[in-house]
Amino acid sequence: MRLACIALAICAASGCAGGAPETGSIGARLARDNDTQALYVREVPEGLPAAEAGLEPEDEIVMIDGMYVRTMSNQDLESKLRGPIGSTVALTLARGSRVVHVELKRSALRSQAPLLKQKEPSRDE
Repeated sequence: MRLACIALAICAASGCAGGAPETGSIGARLARDNDTQALYVREVPEGLPAAEAGLEPEDEIVMIDGMYVRTMSNQDLESKLRGPIGSTVALTLARGSRVVHVELKRSALRSQAPLLKQKEPSRDE
């Protein structure tokens, strides 16, 4: 299975320049299978709606607001996952052999954090 990271999903978790201040997201990092178009949760940062709703890494997002994800373009995914802060979005997840239904309230996008922390020089240098 080949997974492609979806830029919109990363932005949903950590924020992107140019986003409108009133735009909210579910707060999860996602990846899409290039072959099947399945959408998977890669990371669930603490303190964001996805974590509060109980999403877990490796969950497959099957439906967003009752619409089947595998037939959506990346642009459609972005428009479904983002929305006004405080608005809700319903997700249907496949977690192993279980189906899980969750409703999340979108929160504000976060500022982009550095991916790598600068290494501090040792005292011997």
